[in-house]
Amino acid sequence: MNNPNLKAVTIDGNRLGFFFGAGASVEFGIPSMKNITELFKSKINKDNKNKEKHLFNSIYNSLEQIYGKSKVDLESIMSVIVGLKEISALDSIGDLGLFLLQQKGIKDISDIK
Repeated sequence: MNNPNLKAVTIDGNRLGFFFGAGASVEFGIPSMKNITELFKSKINKDNKNKEKHLFNSIYNSLEQIYGKSKVDLESIMSVIVGLKEISALDSIGDLGLFLLQQKGIKDISDIK
């Protein structure tokens, strides 16, 4: 190309960087977050003795109903688990949440901890 406005430049390899977007690692054989989530779900559900299976599936199914299947991944599941560990339901649900539970017919919240 003979463009007089372009100037040849020597590129210093020590100052060269690349920016990749989400999903770029898939081209290198690394599974996407969605694939890892499905692999994890498959593996946890194969083991009938796994006590975490019920909790995982409960969280996965709830998030799937809220966001749709394509939006559920391990990061969102782990966020719920961390939230459950850090605070009690009564602390986080607030008055609005208690009101909505009552409207759904849940009157006894004494076992929500």
